[in-house]
Amino acid sequence: MILLIVVLLLLGVLLSSCSPRVTSQFSSQYSAVADTVDIMVLPLGTDIPDEAEVLGTVSIGDSGLTPPSKGTYEKVISLARQEARSAGGNALLVTRHQLPDIMYSTHRMEFKVLKIDKPILSAPSEKVSSHPDYAVLYLYRPFGSGPLVSYDVYLDDTKVFHSRVGHKCEVKIRSSREMTLHAATESRTDYPLDIKLGEEYYVRCGVSIGIIVGRPAFEQVLPGIGRAEYDAMQEND
Repeated sequence: MILLIVVLLLLGVLLSSCSPRVTSQFSSQYSAVADTVDIMVLPLGTDIPDEAEVLGTVSIGDSGLTPPSKGTYEKVISLARQEARSAGGNALLVTRHQLPDIMYSTHRMEFKVLKIDKPILSAPSEKVSSHPDYAVLYLYRPFGSGPLVSYDVYLDDTKVFHSRVGHKCEVKIRSSREMTLHAATESRTDYPLDIKLGEEYYVRCGVSIGIIVGRPAFEQVLPGIGRAEYDAMQEND
């Protein structure tokens, strides 16, 4: 009986440690923000708005046993929003962002929790591109499965990137058309893209399970998530 209790306690500790580690410190707190209110996320490098009150900080890191599925950018942002919401904050300012790597499977991020009574940012009624004459394709390889496997990435017939962990590149495309990313290791992977001028495309490169060395894998992500992940990576050496 005692052994069973010990096993259950250890199992509880292991299960709880699977989630990212969340640390919050607040100097001021207000009533919790309603679930219907969106918690704005201000990107790394943004100045604290004059109208904002800083309530405290939130830090989210790897617990040591966090699986990649629980430490994604989306999951970490969701956890930070929960902390901000419970403290009465309605905005988060990213102050640090480290991508998963060979040691950690979690996006490690720090935030300032803000309370902004007067909205300062709103989505424009119509998106205006800063580069209407060309599109930009951002390719990057964060840490993941198959870290020792590298491969060349082609956009149609042109080599544009050598995919290896920790590297990234941007490609300017000056025509709107359907194009195909492709790469090959033990087999070839094709990934279609519908390119429009003025748009930005973020594609994670990786390796999926194969018979011998794995196959190239591509995943297009939303611009907000992609920009955060791309900017958090160090420049190529």
